[in-house]
Amino acid sequence: MNQQQITTTIYRYFETYGLRILLALVVLWLGFMLINFLSKILQKQFERRKIDRSLSLFMVNLANWSLKILLLVSIASMIGVETASFVVVIGSIGLALGLALQGSLQNFAGGLLILLTKPYKIGDLVAIQGEKGKVKEIEIFSTILITDDNRTVILPNALVSNGKITNFSRLGNLRLDIFFQIAPTQDFRKVQDILLNVMHKHSGVLEVPEPFVGITKMESHGTEVVAQASVTASSYHEIAFDLYAICRKNLIDAQIDFGGKS
Repeated sequence: MNQQQITTTIYRYFETYGLRILLALVVLWLGFMLINFLSKILQKQFERRKIDRSLSLFMVNLANWSLKILLLVSIASMIGVETASFVVVIGSIGLALGLALQGSLQNFAGGLLILLTKPYKIGDLVAIQGEKGKVKEIEIFSTILITDDNRTVILPNALVSNGKITNFSRLGNLRLDIFFQIAPTQDFRKVQDILLNVMHKHSGVLEVPEPFVGITKMESHGTEVVAQASVTASSYHEIAFDLYAICRKNLIDAQIDFGGKS
């Protein structure tokens, strides 16, 4: 086929299908603009109804891409492509991807379940699958935690949704337990007064429920004492370290014998 024949063929093609292609491009452009506009309206409706941001973003993206796929199928029909075979091809590809990404689909279902049931939210202190940390992100396929030692832990949502979840932030505060061992000869009431005084004065300790000091064990080599304080979940670790240091210093200043342990 020479250059003249190629030029003639292209000319005839555009003469036959040019108007359809032009119309399809216009519809495609207007359709994308309309879909993006509707997505923004949907996002605002979710925000107005105070729906969880992670769930709302997922639903908006799902609706956006679903509408765009339908638009592309409609455009294909406008320019003469057999949509029936087109749908079959899409279905076959979807089935193949579903089988290949079976694990990812389980994570997707798990992520959707987490977003709907809300066992935790971003910023919560949780323990999941043996990992403890603050929730940084809740994604469709995984949950991301930041641990106390600044490690990033990525947990597949399929495991998260089917496993044990401990949410330390759900009720807003946690009970902090600090243990000390004192010699058997020491006056427990004196130790109790010292520890209670420290906890009542500490700005991070909540007034309700009130701090408590009690004996947990009494053995020949010493007595184990626990100081219990209610603190906010977000500041649990900071207060735990600070409170332990202050309590121990006050006990030492009061010449309390730890019996070889502290």
